[in-house]
Amino acid sequence: KAPEDTDEQPTIPVFPLRRMVDLQSHTLGHYELSLALGKGHHGVTFRARDLENDRTVALKVLSPDFPDNVNELKRFAQAMKVAAPLVNHPHLVHIYGAGKIGPYVWIAQELVEGDNLKAIFAHPESSRSTWRGAWRLAWQIGQALESIHRKHLVHGNITAANILIGSDGNVKLNDFNFQEAIKGAVFQQEIMEQKLLAELPYIAPEKLDRDAFVDEPIADIYSLGVATYVRLSGGKPPLIGGDTTETIEMILA
Repeated sequence: KAPEDTDEQPTIPVFPLRRMVDLQSHTLGHYELSLALGKGHHGVTFRARDLENDRTVALKVLSPDFPDNVNELKRFAQAMKVAAPLVNHPHLVHIYGAGKIGPYVWIAQELVEGDNLKAIFAHPESSRSTWRGAWRLAWQIGQALESIHRKHLVHGNITAANILIGSDGNVKLNDFNFQEAIKGAVFQQEIMEQKLLAELPYIAPEKLDRDAFVDEPIADIYSLGVATYVRLSGGKPPLIGGDTTETIEMILA
């Protein structure tokens, strides 16, 4: 389904990002929002009921600060239109549709029952560090990357928050083409520093060297290597220093 812009719900409350979990129990278009599944740099993901298609989805609702202008919305719409038909791999989270209702841009996605790689280490019963769990992550996400790389596309933002581990042990990669969708947006620039700090251990060294050539598919594989290490080590990245500068120096070395 192509993204759409529908501004027919003036009763939807406008919350800043820090309070967007309060959208629980509200209706956004034909989506009934229930529990907030997680909060990220760009918005909040809710468990939601798609009344039009009679299914439960994960609805990612972006901060009302995005988009800043019509060109940002057009870029988002085009990126989602490209991504939706391509995420038909069993280890990529499916995208059902995207659009804008009132102040909020949203993405409707497949609901994966489980946790992301970052969250599982908060639950001792689900965070056991076995080589099998790490191997499964590397193998399954590796297959997803091979699928998109063959189409001459990249993910570009593989982090613990974007790797979902289902209750059945299956691993799926989330947010395909999302970086492209918000590239250059004013809101993206505003949160760039805090986003970089959170994701730094997963960034390939050539991306931290302004003079280096970046082969994006190889950078994806580097990030997958970090995620595999994190799964194996019980949550600890392979390279992390006492502060940001030290971490960057370690990665570059």
